[in-house]
Amino acid sequence: MKGGIPVPDGFWSAADGVLHFAGKPSGYLRTEKDYSNYHLHVEWRWGGTPAAGTNNSGIFVFQHPPDVVWPYSVQVQVKAGSCGDLISQGGLLFPAPDTNPTIKKLAPPSEKATGEWNSHDIYCRGPSIEVYVNGVRQNFVDKLPANSGQIALQVEGYPIEFRNIWLEPL
Repeated sequence: MKGGIPVPDGFWSAADGVLHFAGKPSGYLRTEKDYSNYHLHVEWRWGGTPAAGTNNSGIFVFQHPPDVVWPYSVQVQVKAGSCGDLISQGGLLFPAPDTNPTIKKLAPPSEKATGEWNSHDIYCRGPSIEVYVNGVRQNFVDKLPANSGQIALQVEGYPIEFRNIWLEPL
């Protein structure tokens, strides 16, 4: 969806267990159900040879309607160089002292080179989120104003693929 409008044909496709996103227009593919207390595993990789700063994506957790460009949610960043950052969006605010809309990752970048498969392991326990990128703990936030919601895969301007997406209740 982009601003609550269904995206055109060709925005995404699936083959051989891989979701392919064209990159344009920007938007997201989300669950219909809400989820809470889970471990979400997502593998992803960039296609082609992106110009610096153009490969951007994210995984939205604790997402709530309506479907708008930046829905009420926490974005687990997939953007190259920022993987593992957390972004509050759509009115969801991080608790003090982290009221900045972005909580930077904890460790040096752990993402792999363009074209290689990466993994995000996201643990949502009550009002907390813990993020691992390729096995490295990159972020943690607690006392969020939400503890459940939809999950979405975002694309923002550059082709990306996702595979091995699974969710395990905690």
